[in-house]
Amino acid sequence: MSRNTHQVLVIGAGIAGLTAAIALTRSGHTVRVLERQDQVQALGAGLILWSNAVNALRAIGLEDEISAVGLPLANLAILDPNATLLSHTDAKTISDEMGSPTVAVHRADLLELLLRQLPAGTLQTSHQFSHFEQSGGRVTAHFANGLQQSGDILIGADGLRSVVRSQLHGDQPPRYSGYTAWRAISENPDSGRFGNNTSTETWGRGVRFGWVPLTRDRVYWFAVRNAPERQQPDSGGHKAELLELFRHWHPPVPETIAGTPEHSILRHDVYDRPSIANWGSGNVTLAGDSAHPMTPNTGQGAAQAIEDAVVLAHSLSQYDSIDGALRAYESMRAPRTRMITNLSRRIGSMAQIENRALCYARNHITRL
Repeated sequence: MSRNTHQVLVIGAGIAGLTAAIALTRSGHTVRVLERQDQVQALGAGLILWSNAVNALRAIGLEDEISAVGLPLANLAILDPNATLLSHTDAKTISDEMGSPTVAVHRADLLELLLRQLPAGTLQTSHQFSHFEQSGGRVTAHFANGLQQSGDILIGADGLRSVVRSQLHGDQPPRYSGYTAWRAISENPDSGRFGNNTSTETWGRGVRFGWVPLTRDRVYWFAVRNAPERQQPDSGGHKAELLELFRHWHPPVPETIAGTPEHSILRHDVYDRPSIANWGSGNVTLAGDSAHPMTPNTGQGAAQAIEDAVVLAHSLSQYDSIDGALRAYESMRAPRTRMITNLSRRIGSMAQIENRALCYARNHITRL
């Protein structure tokens, strides 16, 4: 097949959009990334990039870069609030089998790494996307400030509430998971209890706490609680609410919360969307959370966005027609992302069980 090069518009400068821009640029395409904010901002959170994500980054020449900013993880453990081990995952063995490490990384560090790979002028900020038009084999993106940008391909990578997706499939609200989450980066109070290469998640009754070391002195943590959608926070603030919620849990859970400044704690309700088979149409497609937003219970959201980017660039190198390449990309990615979205929702439902007897059964089964 011929290796045609194209002018590509990417809407959104998150992990999906930036990785797609890098993969496409390195395949010879001309790319413009249009971001609605005046600068790319990363919320104060971390993430785990499993070996499949690092393998995908290797395919576009970024394995060494991610290894330099991420902390390799050797173990992942699920505990109960008394620190009884329920489940253990040997991440190092998985990494050895996959040929790449599993790494924990600050989201800001990952975004900065991706931004450094883009050619000058690729990213254009303060572009609030409005709608697109297709005509004569071209796509024109319209923006709220009246500006227009045209290209051969448009990729919607504008997140959970994607405007591109809304134009393609209708403006449907995302699906609330039934639980809300707090996240923060703080100093690491753990004095070797779990080791610097071990991530833990503790399951209670309708409540969870996750703990991910990023460096020897910095940790990413998250807390999850069953709650009505858009529930107002307690008047005492996030920190006071969480300290009360987790005050009897094993160390270093209370210590981690206590050592986190109030202003560093973010709270967001958790959403996903039902999977769809046909992501795009004509010369338009989707990537990342625009295509397959998933709950974070498998730790695969960022990984799947990175895989999207690599598969998309490869597909465009294999097909003469843009429509053929985009539909092939979607047909390759949709089944995998559907499986992970559904699995992540099921894991969340199990982890968020509140009934005492069902929690006992869940923990017993998990230990087995």
